[in-house]
Amino acid sequence: MIVLQNNEIITSFEKSIIQKVHRHSNKLYANLCGVVSKNAIDHIAAEFDRVKYVGINKSECRCTIRRTHGLPCACEIARYSMIPRSISLDVIHVWWTKLTFHDDGSGKPSELSVKHEIEVIVKKFDELDVPGKIAPKGKLHEIAYPSTTSMCPSVGKVKTKGAPKKGKSKISKRDKSTKRDPSWWEYVDASVRCSDTNACSIVTSNKVQQPRPSVTKLTPRPSVSKVQQPRVLIFKEWLPVEIHKFIDDIIDVGKDGNCGYRVATTLLGICENCWTFIRQECVVDLQEFMSHYKIIYGGQNFIQQLIHSAYVEQVATLDNWMTLPEMGYVIASKFNLVFAALSLNQSQIFFPLRSIPPTSMSDHRIIVIAFVKNCHFVQVYLKTNSPIPPVNNLWRKYCTEETR
Repeated sequence: MIVLQNNEIITSFEKSIIQKVHRHSNKLYANLCGVVSKNAIDHIAAEFDRVKYVGINKSECRCTIRRTHGLPCACEIARYSMIPRSISLDVIHVWWTKLTFHDDGSGKPSELSVKHEIEVIVKKFDELDVPGKIAPKGKLHEIAYPSTTSMCPSVGKVKTKGAPKKGKSKISKRDKSTKRDPSWWEYVDASVRCSDTNACSIVTSNKVQQPRPSVTKLTPRPSVSKVQQPRVLIFKEWLPVEIHKFIDDIIDVGKDGNCGYRVATTLLGICENCWTFIRQECVVDLQEFMSHYKIIYGGQNFIQQLIHSAYVEQVATLDNWMTLPEMGYVIASKFNLVFAALSLNQSQIFFPLRSIPPTSMSDHRIIVIAFVKNCHFVQVYLKTNSPIPPVNNLWRKYCTEETR
């Protein structure tokens, strides 16, 4: 009987190592298949099905399987899905990773430790202000999640090698020439130099020549293609006419429902494709200061709706778009900056609700976002000393005393 039980256990170990169920092909289980017991992955898969109802709310999750089995519960899995990345072996109890009767020495403590270095990094990180924390956090994010990257694809396909192919049509020498077209000011300088030669005499080594009357050469007028054309700003017609003369540039972002967070990510100096970072930070701020936001927005149910709307893995539906003014105050408070939103219907300005404002005007940081076509957000860069929308009464009423 004992021998049969032993064989059944060994068989189950082999199935956990070799067999791979189709349900477990999700990237979430990439670090677990073949290393963790198949029964443990089944438990995690069952918790994954609860994520759509629970989200990251611990009170609704109750974290039962974390306490009883030592496995990640639904709210933990939700955070993994937001980044997104695979579940780490560190969050799995060691009992589920034991797939052999032999001692492989994996239980021995490591001689190397980074505990001291981590403590120093955390200490220095806490001393920085919010804008200064973005760069080191991005570096740590690359180390912690090597499967992700902050690199962005190029806007268009760039030819890196090879000469242009010879076609049937003949190419003129002008098109083949590598000589640079003179700038407009170079044409003007050439005209001035030609006019100055009227008063100059030519002196040679053997005789003095009388100045010959020179004929002023007419400088050829540059073609229309050489004259710089006025730059056309996209989506300009979707912004108030009064602000047009103050706009320096308008830049578009990807259109997948996450455009509002893509714009915020780019204006913070992070790669556009790291929009999940902004969503995650908004969720953290809403949970950390929920008592304050409940007073502002009128109840916990509405805050839970905001948290669920920020929880998106890929393409966002209409319910998961950035909503203003709610997320405007969250982003401004989380990153300690001034957040301006422009549109034809209503332009708004959002100040931090809790942080102390900088003493110098030059230390104020402002990012500008625009809502265009009634369905899309874009980046806006304003010129120096541009006007901003008026302050909302909501900020005057609910900001802390030190923020005023």
